[in-house]
Amino acid sequence: LVHEIFRILRPGGKLEIYVPDLDQAIKDLALNQIGMGNEFENCCDPMLRIYGQNTSEPLVHRWGYTRDTLSGLLLNCGFSSVLEIPCKHKDEIGYEAIK
Repeated sequence: LVHEIFRILRPGGKLEIYVPDLDQAIKDLALNQIGMGNEFENCCDPMLRIYGQNTSEPLVHRWGYTRDTLSGLLLNCGFSSVLEIPCKHKDEIGYEAIK
């Protein structure tokens, strides 16, 4: 999908992408196992961040991303500039990638 987005973007085009933070989900899953809850308030269940909501096909996650794997994917697809951007939720990661 990211390769196709890169292909159809014009030079200078921008992609903003936000995904659940797999590192944070795993950390929260471990905290939940010992009864401590999520690190940040108002974050959904870590299992939902890992696997998706599973109530319909579009809401199932196919892959989990960390900061390194998402930025690496964007760079490997050919984006010339990849910058982390603020997210609405503390359990997400976001990047702006410029072609």
